[in-house]
Amino acid sequence: MSNVGDYEDMAKNTIALLSDEKKFQKFRENAFAQAKKFDIESILPMYEKLYKEVIAKGI
Repeated sequence: MSNVGDYEDMAKNTIALLSDEKKFQKFRENAFAQAKKFDIESILPMYEKLYKEVIAKGI
């Protein structure tokens, strides 16, 4: 993990990730699992519920 703005360390970590097929595959799987949490089918009902609550309270 790199600190924000440490682009040299980010580049080093990126090269290491892309050079290690197993590590890269695990990274891809984890990234996809994280992205699925924000799928429209999952996230839209949450936003609709929130908007309804705000409207009901008159905020």
